[in-house]
Amino acid sequence: MTIPFKQHILESILQDLCREEQVTAAIIANREGFLIAAAPVAGEAETMAALVAYLRDTAGRAQAQLGLAPLDEVLVRDRTQQMLVCRSIPVNSGDDLLLVVLISGGGAYRRLTNLAIRRIREAWQDDL
Repeated sequence: MTIPFKQHILESILQDLCREEQVTAAIIANREGFLIAAAPVAGEAETMAALVAYLRDTAGRAQAQLGLAPLDEVLVRDRTQQMLVCRSIPVNSGDDLLLVVLISGGGAYRRLTNLAIRRIREAWQDDL
């Protein structure tokens, strides 16, 4: 499978996720914060990816210092209940991808992100 085709599949998964009323944006990034796919395509997607990589790094250091199990999720909630949710996606390459979702109004997100993660892992399993 070619990289552009895989990116198209990942963007389609994110577009499906963004059709949910409470989801305003979604991206997939690698651990270093490099953007892989985004929906809707916006100028802030790369900034969002880099910011979340920084947050994951900070949370990872806290996890190590506190002796917690590997992190599954990092969540930032503002005073309006808008949430930035970052979930790890273990993939066959041994590295994690990050699914980052912007949720409005404190809506439920776990079921939606679980489904998206399953679909992303299936798409990623195909060889590049």
